[in-house]
Amino acid sequence: MAKIFLVDDSKFMRNIIADILLKGGHTISGEASNGRDAVLNFNKISSDLIIIDFNLPDIDGIETLRRIKKIDPYVKTIIFSSISHNNYKIESYIAGASDYLVKPFDFYKLLDSVASVLRER
Repeated sequence: MAKIFLVDDSKFMRNIIADILLKGGHTISGEASNGRDAVLNFNKISSDLIIIDFNLPDIDGIETLRRIKKIDPYVKTIIFSSISHNNYKIESYIAGASDYLVKPFDFYKLLDSVASVLRER
């Protein structure tokens, strides 16, 4: 299946997402706990998809996404947040996100989003 890079400042949340993805047949290609590390390590880690938390402690998820898109404009990404505000969703899509998920998300919603994003051309 897919190699996925996780970006979230919460190790607990990264573990939850990783567990869902592993059960869905995917592998975790890498993890970052902040936007800076995600951008710095993006080129070092071969990934099919990046999942980024909207709220990160240094560079927010949107700016992290923008910086990664400058490196690889075709990278597939999912932004997630505990906030379902439409402005956050719109900002995510404008920055280049393939999907936006609201926490808490369940097993099937995350895997469906991953499958849908990976099918995009």
